[in-house]
Amino acid sequence: MYPKGLNLENVKITNRSCVLRLLFSDTPLSRTTISDRLSLTQATVTTICNDFLRQGLILQQESVASSSKVGRKRSPIAINYDYKLILAIDIHGSSITLSIVNLHGDVKAAESFLLPPQEPKDFFRAIAQRCIHLLWINNISPSDILGAGVTTLGPVNHVDGVSLHSFTLFDTPVPFKELLEKELPFPVFVESNVCAYLRAELLYCDSSSFRNALILKWGPGVGSASVIDGALFKGHNYRSSELGHNYVDSQYGIRCKCGHVGCLETKISLECIINLILYLTSKGNSSLLKEAAAKYGAPSKDNILHYLKVQDPTLQSYLRESCHALAVATNNAIQILAPDRIILYGDIFESDEIIQLFKEEIQGINPEIESALFAKSPLNSERLYIGAAAVVIEELLIKSGGS
Repeated sequence: MYPKGLNLENVKITNRSCVLRLLFSDTPLSRTTISDRLSLTQATVTTICNDFLRQGLILQQESVASSSKVGRKRSPIAINYDYKLILAIDIHGSSITLSIVNLHGDVKAAESFLLPPQEPKDFFRAIAQRCIHLLWINNISPSDILGAGVTTLGPVNHVDGVSLHSFTLFDTPVPFKELLEKELPFPVFVESNVCAYLRAELLYCDSSSFRNALILKWGPGVGSASVIDGALFKGHNYRSSELGHNYVDSQYGIRCKCGHVGCLETKISLECIINLILYLTSKGNSSLLKEAAAKYGAPSKDNILHYLKVQDPTLQSYLRESCHALAVATNNAIQILAPDRIILYGDIFESDEIIQLFKEEIQGINPEIESALFAKSPLNSERLYIGAAAVVIEELLIKSGGS
């Protein structure tokens, strides 16, 4: 494939996209600062910002004094996060979460529900009906929705909106986008949950300090995706890096939700940890875990952080072994991808103790790896919807230059 040349219109769109991307990751900013950061002329930045102001996509903030004693006050501008709303649809097997958020990811309305297994057409018609009902009961017009973002497990052809293998839900490729757009009055975009989350990191966080990154999700399962030269990377058949499906156990491996046997995820998932806690509690050999159960209730994804702190020797030994297994897979990925940032998120990585344990294990394997390579994601509490929001913003605002 030959690279495409740039005409004047393409240059305009690129410049507008750069301004929007900068404002989403670092706002508010003055026109002068935008000009300096993007190496654009102030006249170009002023023209772009004036267009965005007329459109309502950005807002003028109160003027602030210039850092120098002379000259005009600087007038910072910021994204108008309430310009439009986004419908985020997270599909995790039969568990569905709908969220209506603004461009910042602030939740305006949300609901979660379960859907029984059924044909794709009926499954997505049921989801669409719940979406319309959620809009209606919250007095939100479909015209206020910029678009819908769908996140799901497994590899996704994000170009055509096709889930290639939505683990535990459908065994064959399913056109999520096509089925939902038949039922909803706005555009729909589909992405794998980890890739979407990584797109949110690139959009909302300061990614200027790294060009190559690996994002690692631990809990409920184990997932990963990578950024190469500042862009989300997908390889053959829209596959991203999948550390959780590294082959680690040929003799005693159990079947993973992906269909393979012996995946890393089957050894260290949140479900594995919960099952061990339940087993140890039922055996009656751990007074510490019994006390935790009496205080916090049965272990679940909602209270697992409390259990991870319990100093039961068997549990802590298992957690260290799990961290070691994940560290081995991560170290192998580091040798191949050479990332300058590894972003950690997920239910289990919410625990600072687990992150520290994981770092100790990976540095024990490879002492050359520095602790500063790892960063805990600031978006973890928003993971059910922030990725979907980022996908819609990227597709409908960033790529078009806000047109």
